Amino acid sequence: MKFEDLQAIWKCQNSQSNSPLDTDRVLDSVRKRSQKVGRENSIFELALMGALIGVGLLALKEPLLVGENKYQIVTSSLCLGAAAYIWFGRLQRQRAEVQFDDSLSGVIDKSIAQLNYKFAQMRSYIWFCVVPLGVSLLIGFFQAEPSKHIWFYAFFIPLFIIMMTSSYFRMRYELKKYALPHLAELEALKAKLLDADDEDA
Repeated sequence: MKFEDLQAIWKCQNSQSNSPLDTDRVLDSVRKRSQKVGRENSIFELALMGALIGVGLLALKEPLLVGENKYQIVTSSLCLGAAAYIWFGRLQRQRAEVQFDDSLSGVIDKSIAQLNYKFAQMRSYIWFCVVPLGVSLLIGFFQAEPSKHIWFYAFFIPLFIIMMTSSYFRMRYELKKYALPHLAELEALKAKLLDADDEDA
């Protein structure tokens, strides 16, 4: 069942205030959506770690093998440090997710936690990219011969600005179009579930 089906169930039952919540259908839909968000979080983490490790190791090439551009060690340290930070965050996320039970309430809480983690990921992505790449760009600019500065003004700096700006607005679009409405639906379902529990008590 897709998330659109969950919305249809929710809207239908929301219009029939006395109807019981179809727990099995909702649980199946929320669980599948939770698995999808979990996969997206993992892919994002692994891709970002891979990119940071790749740039970090590449930045070490000249300082270690050639003995030049030792300032690139700063770029490497920032990239590898950011990759390590993401890895530890991934481990904490995985440990937190196994604490939720497989009930409807537990799966909803897990989904909400996954989305909140995704929000934090998307917000921190800019900094994980801007700081290492920005530092690398500055180092390259000051290390380059003056005759090569034109490449930075004409190509590297505009490309950097375009990449970061487009990434920022793309993530804002993803948040507003998909993630935030999904979170609102889950919180509404959780509230309905809590109301049902209060009525049964």
